[in-house]
Amino acid sequence: MVKTANIITLLCNKGGVGRSTTAVNIGWSLADAGRNVLICDLDSQANASYNLSKDYTVVESGKNISQMMANGTGSFSDYISDTRHSRLKLLGSTLFTDKTEADLRRNQTMNSHRIFESKLDRSTREDFDYIIFDTPPSKSSILMLNALIVSSWFWYIIGAEDQWALDARVIMDKIVADVKKLNTKLNALPVLLTRYKKNNTQSRYMKQICEETFEKGVFPECVRDTTSITKSNSARQSIFEYDRRHNCAKDYAAASRNLIETVENRKNNEIGPEKTVPHNDESSIHDMGY
Repeated sequence: MVKTANIITLLCNKGGVGRSTTAVNIGWSLADAGRNVLICDLDSQANASYNLSKDYTVVESGKNISQMMANGTGSFSDYISDTRHSRLKLLGSTLFTDKTEADLRRNQTMNSHRIFESKLDRSTREDFDYIIFDTPPSKSSILMLNALIVSSWFWYIIGAEDQWALDARVIMDKIVADVKKLNTKLNALPVLLTRYKKNNTQSRYMKQICEETFEKGVFPECVRDTTSITKSNSARQSIFEYDRRHNCAKDYAAASRNLIETVENRKNNEIGPEKTVPHNDESSIHDMGY
């Protein structure tokens, strides 16, 4: 049987929860664990791209998501660049990703949210064990919808100090429900809590609420709040490069082990057979104007 990648879209329509930081550090940790990983940066802030790229000028000069989308026949494999980890690759982003989103919205068709289905080529699906999409903090991102359509899993990243991330969840849940009409293989992962303070009442409350209300609960290890993450981001490094011995690096390593166990050991139970979707479901996402 031919191996295909486990494809994961990171979600939360709130900025500052650590979504890009998680993409960088989970990707690095999975690569350390011997997995071949592709990080796809769909956010115009390009933090994941800056922090991972071996040479960001390669991304700026053409190896990026905007150039791939502009090329009618271009595929993922044509625009992948190197990172500083041999098992970790990047489909990078630039400031022009915002223009790409605007162009997609201005020229929106019934299939604008299904472009990745043709661009995510067979070699990319087979060359990587994990493909992780870092998404922008926007419920209206067409690139995010494209990522969800081709994903096996969606993963909520929630800041433990950020009540609004939970309050706004109803919007993202509705989007995911609509996407599931088109992608019946899409499954939830347990929530990853970031910026967690063990002895803080708000952090403990957020964890309890997430455990009670999210479909798959919460991964047991949370990512602790620390200035070292800020410092590693400022240095344009993963936490593993900046300080591998730091507790936050240990948290991300534990989270990646939980991810591997959930995805690889339970994949056959979690993902059902692909179903044929009636044509009249195709309009649901487009009609809602996401």
